[in-house]
This record gives sequence, C-alpha cells and structure tokens, in this order.
Amino acid sequence: MVFGDRHSVLNSGYNSSLPLTILMHGALSNSLTHTDVRVIKDAYVQTRYPTNVVMVDFGPLAQSGLPLLASPLSILTAFFSLFNARRISERVADMIIFLMRCQMLQGPKQVHLIGFSLSGALVGFVGKFIQQKTLRKIGRISGLDSIPYLALLDKSDADFVDMTHTRFGIIPPFIPPIVHAQFYINRGGPHQPNCPNLWPFVETYCSHSTANFYFAKSIRKKPVACRCTKKKNPDRRCYDKAIYGQYLSPQRRGNFCINMD
Repeated sequence: MVFGDRHSVLNSGYNSSLPLTILMHGALSNSLTHTDVRVIKDAYVQTRYPTNVVMVDFGPLAQSGLPLLASPLSILTAFFSLFNARRISERVADMIIFLMRCQMLQGPKQVHLIGFSLSGALVGFVGKFIQQKTLRKIGRISGLDSIPYLALLDKSDADFVDMTHTRFGIIPPFIPPIVHAQFYINRGGPHQPNCPNLWPFVETYCSHSTANFYFAKSIRKKPVACRCTKKKNPDRRCYDKAIYGQYLSPQRRGNFCINMD
C-alpha cells in the first residue's frame, strides 16, 4: 500500500469489510526478521483469521550505524529508535486516517496495534496521534515485552491496552498495572524455556523475542491464564481466568500469569 494512493490499497488485496491489525517490529529488526513480528503475521495468514494485516517496516530509522558486533550491545540503538518514534508513529496514524477517509476502514475502533519491544512506545504514540487528530481512540493496543513504565504506553492510548512480559517482567505483579491487563509468561522472565544459554546477549534476546512466538501461538489456540500470585506464578485455584493473547476479552483487568513452552 502507498500512502495517499487509494488504488494501491485496492490492488493490495485489502478487504474493507474486515478490521485492521498493524504489526510493528523492534529495534535491530525489520518486518521480515524471523524472530520478530513476522511469526505473528504468519499465524494470522495460516489460520485465516478475519483481519487485514499490515506490517510497518522502519528498519533504516532504528539503526545506530555502529558495526554489527557492537550495535546490539549499544544503548545508542534505543536512542536512535526513540528519536524517530514520533516521526514513525505519526506516519502510521496518518495511514489509518487515510484508510478511514477512503472508506476502507470504518473507524479507529477497528484497529489493533501490536508493538514488540521498543515499538511498545511507537504504538502508544500512534494511539495518542489518532486521539489528537480524530478525537477518537484506537480499539486495542498490545505491547509485547516492552519495558514496563518506560514504554510510553498506557491505558489512555486505546479503548483496551494489554501487555505481555517474557524478559522484562521485573515489576512485581501486585503493583497496579499502567495498562488494562498484563500477562507474565513463565513468570515474565528473565529466562524463557528453550532459549540457549550460550552467550549473554543471545539468551537475553531469545527470551525477549519469545513474546512474538507466544502471541502467535495464541492466534492458533486459546491459552488460559490465571490471576498471578505475588511470586508471579499462576494461582493454582484459578478462580479468575483470562484467555491470553488474540482472544483476550477487552473486559479483563489486572495481572495474569501463565506457563507456556
């Protein structure tokens, strides 16, 4: 799709009768990186989930310009991504508004934004821009392992905001969340099963990126989470349940824990 070109939208296979899901990748990645949001796109396509899937690629704007071996270890990468965050997010918001004006989208409530890692900040900005420009809210925003309280994403950015923790689940689950619902998978990290402990960065990034695989799994199934205990384990009685991921009810509130592999 090309912004401002209605014919490019029509020729892309976009179905105006379906809602819109927008995927935004993390730093050091692009829309086709296998360990990133691409696995979520594949799950939607393979299950024929009734939604239009759009992948935003801002890879060139999220690079620090450092040598390959130094870049993953540099905080400069985060700064470069956040420096361009508002620029990237406003462009995504304008695309959503363009689809609405072309009558290819009924309204922002039909939109589900999914942002991995630093894109937790970007999807939050998109929600803010949509509110500024249309006085309406995005339907749902999902943050995937975005650092709590630093992701610039909160419950005011959409009608429903949820967050998944797989590496940065360091905030105790009994502290009130800044989003509507958050999920600690395997206690929220920092170590996830099946991640090789070969080199510190490899294991860290593997645990971080599993948020994408778990969310993709939720499109194929309906994993059940339970209210968290203070040790970030699922409550064994599980009186208070929630479906994790894609099929999560927008009425759910609070902190939930689930064990997955």
